[in-house]
Amino acid sequence: MKLPDAVIDKLQDEESPLTHAAIIEGGEMIIRYTCDGKAIGQTMFHYTPETYVDWFRSMMKEMNPGTGGSTKKNKVKVREKRPPARASRSHRPHSRKRESPHRG
Repeated sequence: MKLPDAVIDKLQDEESPLTHAAIIEGGEMIIRYTCDGKAIGQTMFHYTPETYVDWFRSMMKEMNPGTGGSTKKNKVKVREKRPPARASRSHRPHSRKRESPHRG
């Protein structure tokens, strides 16, 4: 998702205190960005969980330009599955505590 240029500049400048506020009106999500108390941009899109995640990823990508930045499309990394854990002999299943005979 394309973010406003002023927002990208502030996200990449670690010194700038960028804040945002989001509202949903009639299925549209409006995100307003401010820096030092001044409005610097706005993003508006039809709200779905998928579009929200897309917006969030765009924010993260611009905050970490070394991982792809605004000029490259981020590629999803495929995580390899871990090999199955080997059973450890030190972890035995819990056994019932033996009851001592009642002395009476």
